[in-house]
Formats: sequence, structure tokens, C-alpha cells
Amino acid sequence: DIENSEYVMLGLGLGYAAEAFLQLDSNIKLTIYESDIQVIVQAMMANELTWLWGNPNIELVYDTELAELSKKLSRMTKEDGELDGRFVIHYPSLRHVRNVQIREKLKQLFIRDSGSRNARILMNSNFRENLKHATGNVDELREKFIGKHAVIVAAGPSLDKNVALLKVKPKDVIVIATGTVFQKLLNLGIDIDYVIVSDANARVYGQIYGHEDRTIPMIFLSTAYCGFAKNYSGLRYIVYQKGYEKSEEEAKRKKCNTYQTGGSVVTVALDICLQLGCKTITYIGLDLAYTDNLAHAEGTSRRVANDIEDMPRVKGYLIDENGTVVETEVYSSHLFDLYRTWLERRLSQTEVVVYDATEGGSVIKGMKIARLRDVM
Repeated sequence: DIENSEYVMLGLGLGYAAEAFLQLDSNIKLTIYESDIQVIVQAMMANELTWLWGNPNIELVYDTELAELSKKLSRMTKEDGELDGRFVIHYPSLRHVRNVQIREKLKQLFIRDSGSRNARILMNSNFRENLKHATGNVDELREKFIGKHAVIVAAGPSLDKNVALLKVKPKDVIVIATGTVFQKLLNLGIDIDYVIVSDANARVYGQIYGHEDRTIPMIFLSTAYCGFAKNYSGLRYIVYQKGYEKSEEEAKRKKCNTYQTGGSVVTVALDICLQLGCKTITYIGLDLAYTDNLAHAEGTSRRVANDIEDMPRVKGYLIDENGTVVETEVYSSHLFDLYRTWLERRLSQTEVVVYDATEGGSVIKGMKIARLRDVM
């Protein structure tokens, strides 16, 4: 970025990545953190490193436990938990990070950052088109949300345990269906108040395909696939998200709020419900794990999870027939961990009661585990 004059890089490798980085801008200040002394030795043997020696703008830090890097990154973290754009990861170097906790967090950062960069052109195109087809912005729904009990329906494999209970719900409950479960809930005859979509890729259009004539209001992220807003008949409320410059500028111009996204439709749904004043929020189908070796609920998306044995296991739970919460372990993924970490951080910033009525899956700190029938 031409605006940045200082960068922090994880991993020296053999030095080629850092050298190529400097060739883009020889005037930047670059601090490289390397935790493996053998990597530094091999780099010296394989490469003259002329760009390093005697260069006052370049610093190579041998940081065995990456403690100094952790301190540096904490100072570079913004209020919303996002790192600014000056941190660069040499991905192969992640294999040399011995501290498992730090390595996993860095992998999450890499996944989030690379996904955002890869999707940038697609996001810009969707944003341009979505502005043309929105019938309103999500701020206008505040009177519909304030004081209500929201139920956010995700597509985790535990959804089939209790989703049928939504066929009968109190008047002050609003059901928000993520796009993945939209057709499933329609087929079950469940009264949906809002459907919410956020994915930028065209492949997710199947979530509403064949139901474009529905009048259930749609909430969509400003960078969601433009086909949603373009073809859907119901009212379409746009969400201007934080962290995306074009969206922030448009929200400022229209004097609208901006919303945190967290990278998933289930995370952006939480921030919307909190900002619009819901009294309580309840999740179902939010496993964030491969419960019973399954990826999704029946009739939503890919059902069977493959090769989960190589995935990390995290703290999980299930609820037995007596309603007792039983601790267990469940298979998770880096993406699930990313979403869970975001949810936990966002929940720590609110006093609103948020229930996890998934009745199985991973444990999310800040949510109260309960059975859906008890919450209802």
C-alpha cells in the first residue's frame, strides 16, 4: 500500500520473499521476525542477503517464542480486533512456529486476509450493483427489531434436533434465516421474518433459486452476490459493513450505521441484532463443529464432512434427554475457530443475553447454553 511506510513480516525463509517485497518499495521500513535459528543460518548460506546488511531500514529479529512479535501485533490491532494492513505473513514460515496457539492464530489471520484480498474485485462489482437494487438500508428495521427476541437460524448439523419448534413461536419472536437454511425452513412451513445473505460468490445463488418471488424481507451485505438483490421480489435491506472502504464511505454519505461482519453470515447477523436493539438473541444450528461427523443440517448444503480426523478438536457440548449439559470434544476447523473467536469478542462487548440453543457443537464463551423449548 503506497500509504504505508512501515511493515512487519513473519518469517525470513531464504530471504527471497522479503527481497521481492522491498523491490516494490525500497524506502519502506521492514522488521522481520524469525523464530527458527536454522532458517536464518540456511538463508545466510543460500543467499547473500545484500538487501539486509547495512540497511538501516531493515531489521531482522531472532524471536524464539515470537513474544516480541506478539507485543508488536497487539500495538497494531485496531479497536474492532482487526490488524491494520502493515502485517505480512510468509506463509511457509508458519510451519516453523513451535507455539501451537500462536501458530493457529496466525493461520486464522492468513485465511481472513487472503480471503479478503482474493475477493476484492468481486466485492467491488457486487457493491456497485447492490447500490442500484436495494429498497432500503437495515437501519430502517430498528422499530421491527427493538425489544424483540431474535432467533438466528444457521445450517449446522444439530439444526434438525429442534428446528421444528419454530413452527409455533410467540408474537415477539422474530426468525432470521441465513440463506443456507432459507429453503429448508420454507419447506417445513416455518414463518420466516427475514432472510439474511452475505457471501460474495455467485455459487450461493442457489440459496434462493426458485423462490425469487417470495416477499419475505431480505437483509444483504453490501458486497453479497448481486444476484440476490437484483432478482428477489421482497423488500431488500442493504447492510453497510465496517472494514470495507467503499461501504463506509457510502454509509457516511447516507448517514447510516456500519456493522461488523466477522466473516460469516452468522456473525454479521449478531451485530445487526445487537445494534437494532433486540432484547435477547438465540442461535440454533450454530455448531461451529462437525457434530456427529456432519457438516450441515439435512437439506441445506453438503451434508457429510470428509477427512475430519486431521482437524483440531475443541471444547464442545451436548444436551442429554434430561436437559443436562455434557462436556465433550468436537472436530472443528480454522474457519470455525475464526468465527467463534469473533463471536466471543463481540459478546464481551454487550450486556444482551445471547442463548446458544443449538443443543450441541462447540462451546462459545459468552453464550448461555439452553434448549430451544426452554428459551421459547
